Amino acid sequence: MADILGENVLSLLISKGMLDHAENPGEVERQLSLTFGNGSVVLERMIVKALYRKLGIRADSSFGFDYAKALDVARNVFGETRRKWKNVLD
Repeated sequence: MADILGENVLSLLISKGMLDHAENPGEVERQLSLTFGNGSVVLERMIVKALYRKLGIRADSSFGFDYAKALDVARNVFGETRRKWKNVLD
């Protein structure tokens, strides 16, 4: 998120407790919406885009954007990648 929001904004969100439940996409979505209003959707897309880029996931824009579902896809890909590397290293 620091890549997207910048260190200062991220620090502010953390200091206000807005990311205390970062593992809960619905709560992050709610906090972003309260803070940034309609701009939160743009931030959510930017977060997912950056995350997908880091994980090497190709975004499918043929369906409507759903922040929680997009994060679930990333979580699953990350879990699969970790399992594959664990098997290689074991």
